[in-house]
Order: sequence, then C-alpha cells, then structure tokens
Amino acid sequence: MAITRRGILAGMAAAAAGAAQQQPAPGVADGPRTPRPRTPPKPRTRPAVCLYSQHLIKVEYEAVGMVLRDLGFDGCDLAVVPGSHIAPEQAGSDLMRGIEAISGVGLDVPIISTSVVSGNDPNGRQILGIAGFMGIGLFRPGYWKYGNAPDLEARLVEVQREILGLASVGRAYNVAMAVHNSNGIQWAPRSGT
Repeated sequence: MAITRRGILAGMAAAAAGAAQQQPAPGVADGPRTPRPRTPPKPRTRPAVCLYSQHLIKVEYEAVGMVLRDLGFDGCDLAVVPGSHIAPEQAGSDLMRGIEAISGVGLDVPIISTSVVSGNDPNGRQILGIAGFMGIGLFRPGYWKYGNAPDLEARLVEVQREILGLASVGRAYNVAMAVHNSNGIQWAPRSGT
C-alpha cells in the first residue's frame, strides 16, 4: 500500500485525538510546575504578524525584539533549534531571557520552533516546560524523516507514536503542538540570476 500525505495526516490526527483523551503526563523529575498565568492577548483589529527569528540570526537575541518592533512586526516565532538564537541545550539558561527580551519591548511570542521530535528528548521537556511557564501556547516540532527506512509502514507507525508522546508532553505543560508538513523539496537559489 502506498503512503500518501493524506494518510499521514489522518494518522497524525488520530494520534492527536488519542492524546487529547489521555490524562496529562506526570511532571518531569523536578516535579510538576504551575504554569505561569497567561496574559490576555493584546486587542487587535488584524492578525498578528510574526517573523521567524532565524531570519535575523546575525542579531543577538537580546536585540531581536527591538529590531522586529522597529520593522513593524507584532511578534516573533522564536527558534530554539541547533544553530539558532537559542540552542536546545542552552534553553535552561537562555530561553526565558530570550522570551522576556522580545516581550519586554511589547511584542508577542505566540510560538516557538524546536527541533524536538520525541517526548523522550530531555531538552524537549525542558523547552516545553519553560514555554508553558512563560505562557507560550504553541510549539512547532522538528521534522520526522523517512531516511532509508526499509519499511515505510513501520516508520509511519513509529512516527505516529513519537507524535502522540510529544503531544502528551506538550499537553502536560499546556503547550499545543502545531504540526507542519512539507513536500520535502529543498529550494536552492537559481544559478545565473
């Protein structure tokens, strides 16, 4: 049987529905945390326009908020991935400061982008715990790849399990997972233009 994008999305939806029916995962080793009370969103007459912070990688995260504000953006999708403003292994010391630096100039941080693809990732649990504590409602996980999997059906089942586990961890910290999909095309600049 051929695997289609529609089949993958249906499986992911079923996994998310199953996660919503389960009890939240118990707290991590440092105990359950009480989420920071969320401040109500700023009144808007138009949708918030946010920029992915990776586009400003040469700007230190302390200044990203000021640059975005001066450019007219309403918020930031803060990258917490390797080689970004906040490396996953540095989230414990830098993520909260990065969020406060951006929100301190009056911008929103409604979503963070991560490289996390498993609920068992210790950096992922820490990132999601901090995001929930800071009132960020969404996170974007990393990419699940097929690689050279000899059995695509088995890989699909494995990915569905990882999505379910990751959604459960996110739910425990009051952070929803925003699943993105891609056709896998890598865009390259045109030569000669």
